[in-house]
Amino acid sequence: MKADSGKTWKYSLKTEARHNGYQYRCEITRKADGAAVPGCTTVSGTAKLTVKALAITAQPKMPAALVGGTLKFTVGASGVGLKYQWQVSKDGGKVWKNSTPASATTKTMSVTAKTAHNGYLWRCRIKDTAGKTVYSKVVEASVLSISAQPKSVTAGVGKTAKFTVKATGKNLKYQWYYRSSSAEAWRKSTAPGAATATVTTNTLKKSHNGFQYRCKVTSGTVSKYSAAAKLTVVTRPEITVQPKPKTVSAGQTVTFNVTAKGSGISYQWYYRPAGSTAWYPVKAASGKTAAYTLTTVARHDGYQYRCEVSNAAGSVYTNAVKLTVK
Repeated sequence: MKADSGKTWKYSLKTEARHNGYQYRCEITRKADGAAVPGCTTVSGTAKLTVKALAITAQPKMPAALVGGTLKFTVGASGVGLKYQWQVSKDGGKVWKNSTPASATTKTMSVTAKTAHNGYLWRCRIKDTAGKTVYSKVVEASVLSISAQPKSVTAGVGKTAKFTVKATGKNLKYQWYYRSSSAEAWRKSTAPGAATATVTTNTLKKSHNGFQYRCKVTSGTVSKYSAAAKLTVVTRPEITVQPKPKTVSAGQTVTFNVTAKGSGISYQWYYRPAGSTAWYPVKAASGKTAAYTLTTVARHDGYQYRCEVSNAAGSVYTNAVKLTVK
């Protein structure tokens, strides 16, 4: 035994892996005038030394957090005089650098979550007093955020509407919810794609007008709801006033008008030259309004005009009317 402590009431030593299983006992002798007194020696009981080998006992798991939240990495290990150092790789594991948070040298490291952390790899390096080193398994953190909110949709009765959300994070799960108005409770959707990034509502009814949709995105133990998007359901436009035929002199300005009712209406006027069977779209700016205006020339005599009135539910055409240029 070591001279400095092996002959005292307390024995100390620096353990090594080879010491595992060693047994120790103390022989106690009474002395008088510097010499042992015969028959005054006794031996203590035996004590066993167990030296834990350096090993990983609990691997870190993928942490998840919202942007601005906290990512926690935890490792479990056995051994003597353990020292921890968490490391991060930003290039898929090619280069590793020591993490810098104050907790990076403990078994549990906390990091403020940023969107940029998605794709980073993390591991822990552990050393014992003998200088042996082990590394934990590599884990990738998940920082959940909504990168693109679902947009409101206008669709026609009997048509299909789709709502899409985009999110960043690992192992994402989706669940869409809907409600009939802002005063109603949210209900879990069972429509096609309700558990994906895009939900599809088929064969819309007028009663679906005003419905709202949002998506719950989950990564690990954290979740985030998207913004709510509105569904507007419309019926095909109805023409209430048809355009009328016109008779003018060459050089005069003439206007064809249509009146229609409906939601989200757009207009496109067409013309058909005399003797032709084909219709051609009017390219002038007013050709996309309810009132189409043109300055006539002699060749316009006999032209016919009509307007296509459209919205998300479909299109209807006005009657064809004739232009006579004297």
